[in-house]
Amino acid sequence: MAPRSHRSMTARTVVVSHAAPGVCLRVTDSDAGFVPRHGIGEMVSLRHQRGLAARGAADRRSVVIAVVSGKGGVGKTTLSVNLACALGLRGVAVLLVDADLGMASADLMFGVTPRRHLGHVLSGMCAPEDAVIDAAPGVRLIGGGSGWEGEAEISAFEFSLLVERLRDGSHGAHVVLIDAGAGVSRQVWGPACASDRVIVVTTPEPTAMADAYVMIKTLHRHGVRGRVCLFENLVDTRADGAQTYERIARVASGFLGVEIEDAGCCLSDSAVVEAVRRRRPVVLCDGAGPASASFGRAADELLRTMGASERAEGFVRKVAGFFL
Repeated sequence: MAPRSHRSMTARTVVVSHAAPGVCLRVTDSDAGFVPRHGIGEMVSLRHQRGLAARGAADRRSVVIAVVSGKGGVGKTTLSVNLACALGLRGVAVLLVDADLGMASADLMFGVTPRRHLGHVLSGMCAPEDAVIDAAPGVRLIGGGSGWEGEAEISAFEFSLLVERLRDGSHGAHVVLIDAGAGVSRQVWGPACASDRVIVVTTPEPTAMADAYVMIKTLHRHGVRGRVCLFENLVDTRADGAQTYERIARVASGFLGVEIEDAGCCLSDSAVVEAVRRRRPVVLCDGAGPASASFGRAADELLRTMGASERAEGFVRKVAGFFL
């Protein structure tokens, strides 16, 4: 199929099995905004037209997990990077996608310099696979393009298409972690609502907790499909983390009717700051420290709670041996 003009007004129908509810599947470029000329939409449509002929494709599908926060500065990217590394150290192939467009920093934490980034993918300059680089043992990265100014042109619909494209597992990763931005813009809830699981990062600070609740409310309003979890960062003790979770979970249940899960917590640790300065994930340079242990527990909990409902049957069979 020939690439369509970026600004064509021709309507097209694209089938997206995991698109967020309320997203119009028959769109024009004027409705959906900028449509990548490399054809994320066309690739998704073509795959569905073929009917996923190979039944074994289900085992190759990746679990997509979005990491979000209601406000910046709570350690969202720190969690994304170190959770990816903790999973990698456990034999899980991970693709980390830095979707914090314009303010990306995952590449800095890994000490790598991508030649292409997610902005190139979304603007049609390259396919997702062409932007992937090795970042750490078991971890590959699509950088986010710090300073990229095209974020405002990307619609929630296009992010849903990107998530579907990443879910097909052709990149070889068992888990796709999407480090989305902070706040409640469509560039955040778009990929989050299309993901299999969403981890909302917060701290015990009252403003961070309030913003985490707003994030959960926004996800609920836009029809999030996956399980919503809370991760409590920068806590003094694990009991503090549990208390933070319980307070937010109680409010979300009482006012929204939404049940959220506890994804774990990370203890305050000066080694995290030092690791950022060294441009290395803390789990790789201080594996015995409190923060590294926290991220390890979060990775173990994530693996334990993954199931067939997240389309990871083959993946779960692979990692089940860790806990037998």
